Amino acid sequence: MVDEAGEIPIVMVDRFRMHQVLGNLVGNAVKFTPPGGQVRISAVAVDGNVELRVADAGMGIAPEELPKIFDRFFRSSSSQKMALPGTGLGLAIAKAMVEGHGGRLSVMSRREQGSTFTIAFPAGDAGAVRGPQPAPHNGAKPVEVAG
Repeated sequence: MVDEAGEIPIVMVDRFRMHQVLGNLVGNAVKFTPPGGQVRISAVAVDGNVELRVADAGMGIAPEELPKIFDRFFRSSSSQKMALPGTGLGLAIAKAMVEGHGGRLSVMSRREQGSTFTIAFPAGDAGAVRGPQPAPHNGAKPVEVAG
């Protein structure tokens, strides 16, 4: 389910890289949501930021595992117990890509209620270079992505 709330400012990002990030977040949400559950994708303007949110109705992440969720090779105990495929690299790579665009990636989660991953960019200069930035894929230039 995709939601869009109100007027969303334009965000300058590398389309390929953000497709990878969103693909990872949506793929994880689908993987951890039980049959019949919902995955919700939304775009909102909040407090001077543009936020893209991916929320699932899955098992949630244990509170003690939340600080490690973006670490390379980290796999939650739930994913290991359920023998779900994965290397533990996707969220670390997604976070690096978002930060390379001047944004931040965060998560809120409650056991048995699901998780919400939020990508936030400052409105107005979203996607501006802040230090090292990954080169656009195949020499492509950053594109405008509107909510």
